[in-house]
Amino acid sequence: MPNTRSCPSPRGLSRFEAVAKPIQVEFGSNVLRIVAFSDYRVQDIRLLLDFVRELRPKPNLIVYAGDDVERFQSGDANFFEQLAALSTHGLCAVLGNDPPEPDYEIHEHVSDVPDPTTGQPRVIRVRIAKHSIPDTMTLRRYIRGDHVYNVHETPLVIGEYAVIGSEGAPVDEKFGAMGVVIYPERSIARHLELAAKRVRGKFLIVLSHCPPRGVLDLAIRYGRRPVGSVALRQFLQKPKRVPLVVCGHVHSCGARAKKFRHSTIVNAASHDDFGAPGRIAIITIDRDKVVNVQWHHLWELTSVSGLKDVRASRLKLAGINTVAELADAPLDRIKEVLKCGVAEASSLRARACAVSKQGLVVSGALDIATGKRAYIDIETDLEGKFIWLVGLHVEAEARTYSFFAESPTREKNILTQLHEFLIANQDLQLLSYSNSAVEQRLLPQRFSAHGLPSTLVKGIRDIYYPIHASAAFPLQNTTLKAISRFCGFRARHPHIDGFGAALSYGSGKLDKRLKQKLIEYNEDDILSLKHVVDFIEARIAECSYHTTVT
Repeated sequence: MPNTRSCPSPRGLSRFEAVAKPIQVEFGSNVLRIVAFSDYRVQDIRLLLDFVRELRPKPNLIVYAGDDVERFQSGDANFFEQLAALSTHGLCAVLGNDPPEPDYEIHEHVSDVPDPTTGQPRVIRVRIAKHSIPDTMTLRRYIRGDHVYNVHETPLVIGEYAVIGSEGAPVDEKFGAMGVVIYPERSIARHLELAAKRVRGKFLIVLSHCPPRGVLDLAIRYGRRPVGSVALRQFLQKPKRVPLVVCGHVHSCGARAKKFRHSTIVNAASHDDFGAPGRIAIITIDRDKVVNVQWHHLWELTSVSGLKDVRASRLKLAGINTVAELADAPLDRIKEVLKCGVAEASSLRARACAVSKQGLVVSGALDIATGKRAYIDIETDLEGKFIWLVGLHVEAEARTYSFFAESPTREKNILTQLHEFLIANQDLQLLSYSNSAVEQRLLPQRFSAHGLPSTLVKGIRDIYYPIHASAAFPLQNTTLKAISRFCGFRARHPHIDGFGAALSYGSGKLDKRLKQKLIEYNEDDILSLKHVVDFIEARIAECSYHTTVT
């Protein structure tokens, strides 16, 4: 990711570090109830409004730990102000580090150089941002409204508590300045000390976009590494009364709370994938201690696998606005609105029910072989031109066979070995999972390329569709990794995928350790499929038992 901006020069930092005189409001209780959220980059803000509106009792404060603050101003609507009105004492917010996504417009012009194929003039289309990326001071103006407080600039004192803020993020040690609102650690340290002095004697609630270093700050995007603030960590190690830090920034650590020294760190970040639920924390704090953190996930229609924006909009126009309403909708109504068949309508409703309940929903029998089953998975090079590993797990033997090519030139050898194995075990019913029949396509092709009979590998069955016709998962992602993890499978190498395995294999000739790691990765894929099948079949049997008993 390219740097969006460089850090301010030391000479220009003072106005960004400055802390104004605190705003003080009365509060006659030791117990403070807070609604916290962060990184609301794609989530439906109106769904959040509905959620907070229904809370009883009302929260005392709502806090937002930053990113995409411009989303909270839409035309005449000020969503920060609307949220603040749903609490007894308003809303506190800070900026995140990321800039808003600019709107683009397409410009066309005719090139002077004709198309070399047709000889006709070429039309060049260029995507140009309608506006430039705003600076920090411009972004701060989005945090406005009655009882809306930018606590990076101005702390809020509420009774015996004080909310101080730390906007943006520190300079990334690997990539430099990643975003717009970026500060060197020394600046973050100075700002936090200034804010603490302004509210001396109060219990501090730190609202920071970035977590403290080493606490809920392990980033995955652009490589695994800690990205928290060293200055914030050092601030919390000093003898100050800081019962609570609310942060975000690191999506993979969102919806988690952890103790650090005398503070509770609450990372309230939501993911920025479309359809990802809003993660909301309800925090109860009593003087110098956080006594409770409850997590809520606000699921949207686009959280249901198979529902994109267009179809979700159709459902909303028809009065089906939430996942729960879709789960309860009549099939005929879903069919009519989405112009789909009864099978698809039934599947969508089952998925909505699974998301709403956050559990597996069994909707029918699992239509796969019940004889001598074997699960099969292949690994190929990045271009899919050759196969370097075939894994085969024979269920009846509880044993996995791995056919590994020490180099690409050894592909024929392993396919010959596989062919001989299948001849000796012709009663095996081969099962795979890909949603694209990868094994069914590539294995016969590579067998034929080496003059091997392909009859025995043409019968491989991709059971992606039987699985999802039988059961609905509360997931957007229907990859084998995702559904097997939901079913409780734990892989030995969860961070390797097919692309990474192909890169690691390269041209072969691996050392013993890496070879074993790739074989284990492949075996995990096979065993995870078996695990999913076993899990679903057990649930089906359980449902059948209860139905019979009833």
